[in-house]
Amino acid sequence: MAHSSGDDFEDAESISPAVPECEGLPLRLWITKCVTLYNVHGKLVGEGTCHSVNSDLVLGANGPLGDTQVAVHICKTHSQDDIPQDLVYALVAWPTKLVHCHGASLYDHEAKDNFNQLHAARANSALSKSKRPYMNGIRNPSQESPLKYKKLLSEESINLVSSKVCCMRNCVQPFPREKIKSFRERMYNGSTFQFRAHMKLDVHRAVHRDASGRKMVTVEGITVCLRAWMHISGVSEATFYRYQAYVKANREARDHGNTGLPKPRKHIEQATATLKCILEKEADHMPHRTRSTKSGEKMVLMILPATFQWKDQIPKINEVNTAFGLREVSSSNLSKIRASRFPEFDVKRPGDNFARCVTCDKYKELRKGAIGGSEQAMKWTRKLEKHLGIAHAHREYYYAKRYYSQTYPDECVTIMHDKMDHAKTASPVFSHKNKELDALVKLHVFVTGMIAHGHGDVRYAHYGLDIFPHDSNYTIGSMTKLLRDLEEPLKSSSRELFLGSGSTALFRSILKGAKMCKTSLDPQPERLVRATPLPPILNVQMDNATGENKNRYVFAFWSLLVAKRIFREVYVNFMIVGHTHDDIDALFGRWSMLLKKENFPTIPALMKSFMDMESIPTIPHLIEEVPDFKNFILGSILDKSKVLVGHTKPQQVKFYLNATGCPKMKYKLFCTDVEWLGEEGAGIKIWKEDAHGCSLWPRGEPSPVPQRTMRGVEDIEKGILGFVKYWEDLCNVDVTGEYRRRYEHLVVYWRNVKDALHEPIIPCNVLREGFWPITRVRENLADQLSDDGEDHEEFGEDDPYVGPLRGRPQPSFRVGRDVREGYFLAIRPTEAEIQPVWIARALSNPDCNPEKPKCILIQYFHPTLRSVDVQQFYIG
Repeated sequence: MAHSSGDDFEDAESISPAVPECEGLPLRLWITKCVTLYNVHGKLVGEGTCHSVNSDLVLGANGPLGDTQVAVHICKTHSQDDIPQDLVYALVAWPTKLVHCHGASLYDHEAKDNFNQLHAARANSALSKSKRPYMNGIRNPSQESPLKYKKLLSEESINLVSSKVCCMRNCVQPFPREKIKSFRERMYNGSTFQFRAHMKLDVHRAVHRDASGRKMVTVEGITVCLRAWMHISGVSEATFYRYQAYVKANREARDHGNTGLPKPRKHIEQATATLKCILEKEADHMPHRTRSTKSGEKMVLMILPATFQWKDQIPKINEVNTAFGLREVSSSNLSKIRASRFPEFDVKRPGDNFARCVTCDKYKELRKGAIGGSEQAMKWTRKLEKHLGIAHAHREYYYAKRYYSQTYPDECVTIMHDKMDHAKTASPVFSHKNKELDALVKLHVFVTGMIAHGHGDVRYAHYGLDIFPHDSNYTIGSMTKLLRDLEEPLKSSSRELFLGSGSTALFRSILKGAKMCKTSLDPQPERLVRATPLPPILNVQMDNATGENKNRYVFAFWSLLVAKRIFREVYVNFMIVGHTHDDIDALFGRWSMLLKKENFPTIPALMKSFMDMESIPTIPHLIEEVPDFKNFILGSILDKSKVLVGHTKPQQVKFYLNATGCPKMKYKLFCTDVEWLGEEGAGIKIWKEDAHGCSLWPRGEPSPVPQRTMRGVEDIEKGILGFVKYWEDLCNVDVTGEYRRRYEHLVVYWRNVKDALHEPIIPCNVLREGFWPITRVRENLADQLSDDGEDHEEFGEDDPYVGPLRGRPQPSFRVGRDVREGYFLAIRPTEAEIQPVWIARALSNPDCNPEKPKCILIQYFHPTLRSVDVQQFYIG
């Protein structure tokens, strides 16, 4: 009668109901294992090494050694009654039940191994008719054969020496193992062939005879026979006598004469370096895809353009090799380099669901429809290559700005800004899908990642809930929060995470247990890292999304940063759609792989996982308020027929102040363009102007956006209850209480979150954390020049005078240069006033307030008496 596979497993269990819990070391692997010896009363009596030798050489063996005894080379005794000192370094037969290895007796190891083999045989018989077992979980894993010198230096090889027989004196077995190891280390570890030959020759030159006339040699201060030297050094008998003949022929130690080929060879190393430069410029990071290497490590996939051909790189590589005087590489060499050094790189293929570049696909389809090799096909190929060249130029431009920001942090700051797919960070995060939990709706968590190269804590992550619209207001709020954080002491130094957070019950419940994030920071230094102001130039690299990043509201924000003198210039760069960012997407990719390996059931645990991913922690922040920047600029930004249009086309935008102090904008379609474009070179206006041409940009700060009810809140509540029930059931099933002790806090956490979803929202009319950074640009010599390079009138210098003293003119008076705080001023009034001048006192330097350019804060003086004599006459 046929049995199912399940019945077979039950039969295997019934055959050996009391299988010992141990490793199950097979009989063939007992040799050279270090073992401990016990007597029948269970007392430790000695230590030794297990060997497989002729039973005639074993003390206490009655005939051939059977299944109940094993030969043990005694190396240490703990009981003179059971193992006398005379038996040390002797081979003794000992019962397998009383010989222990790895915490279990050899008898138990043998029983466990027999059970494993029977278990595998029965399981494989139900799966396949083949006699070869394929149950890798039960079979002993295959081991790679080590190199000869590594094998000779292993503990097993050194222990095996003690079982060898050399002469009547038996001088090899009691030879100390530590001296065997030191001798072999000197002979084999890092030595050359010539050095080893020297040692093999010297042993024959150092041979001497003992009192009985036998040939002996001294090794590590101990005299042994020649055969013992062979066992100790690991030299075969044929090699030993071959070198004996070399000594008789007066041959000196020499190299083997085979020069060989050093690996890796120079032309292969250079080809690898050249190919690396090519691939890093061409490839895009794909954070949603990974590739497993032969070692099992998962790597973020790097996608090359659709036009990339591996064979086309051979001429480029060989051109570099020829310039250095190296050999050329073949296509087979390139294939080996690609497989061994660049397994994560692959060409973009059809079916890839990541955001693809429309232009690339269009040119590729047009080229596919043309006749191969025709002029039309070459035309589309050239267009595609030009487009890819522009994309590479944008990436190189970002690399240059990133390097400049890291090298000269006092001059500029470069910020990378991007968002992660919220489907991967919906909380709670589980590494594997579960049919019971997969249908439950999770709490959406939106993550915005930013990298400020060379500034602050470098990496920042803003976590938000679905209670604010994710539009330009949300983007502007994240950027202002980042700029304010860059002005403050480092979070990694002050260790003040989530300072002032928890404004509502929902945010407090979300951040419950957030103290765990502090453990991801480095120890607090003795001195707090001081805050530094922002540099005068800002470079921003953003995603090419018009709804959130590339619109007139965000452009107005960049313009205000310049108008308020927070930055002197702001440059905003956009990557071409389908050609991803570099470091931020790679960061998200490594994090998404981590989220597939482990569970992160709470939002603080999710934040901590992002912090622990790399050596530089990513500082977390929970977004609790969003500025209503759209309404803030509503009456000041140009509208109707003067509204800004076409701003989605340029890939690079510049914001600055013109000579009159008005904020303007210029653009480039691509970073490869030479000239900045605008309204006839004068720049593009963003703000309305008064009758005198001054920009009417808004003053003050925006108010917060009111919170909205979370979308799908009913489904989210049901999902939270489902997760809570799942954890409660597991707590009830575990009778030991260990699971409840470790995971019951998850039930409390998510119950509090669910209850907080219904808490009433208290509106707030003021941003609690403020909005604008406090940094203001210091006076710069470049600001004193007009567009044509000439000095502004207030910063100009008088022409030098040469002539008679009486003809020298009076020095000119310039407000911006000659007026300072505390001076008394005589000010010309308007034409309607009867007084010739107004007297005032300067309370500030010129241009002290960025919102009032080219102005001085003053205090007027006027008569306090109404008498005509006082107001119209001066009597002294």
